[in-house]
Amino acid sequence: MVLPQRQIKTITLFFSKVCTMKSIYVNEIILQRLKVKERSVAWLARQIGCDSDNLRKTLKNNHDIYSNFLLQISIALDEDFFEFYSHQFSESKKR
Repeated sequence: MVLPQRQIKTITLFFSKVCTMKSIYVNEIILQRLKVKERSVAWLARQIGCDSDNLRKTLKNNHDIYSNFLLQISIALDEDFFEFYSHQFSESKKR
């Protein structure tokens, strides 16, 4: 299948923006916030109703977290972890 030139330009622009975006390691930010608030991963797991071992593995190993999971964590810690992505999105629009 051959893509029209206009579609190729759109795809190229999209990937150039995505590839130049700074990585956001929200898992590391969450762990840091837990430490500041003097809360444990086990405490957070109880707040969001999940297994603490699984949550610990997710926060230690994964850089990407599902949005509904991130929302639950944001509510439990009373922090907007989406703001990091919103800021990056706003910055990408300026380019």
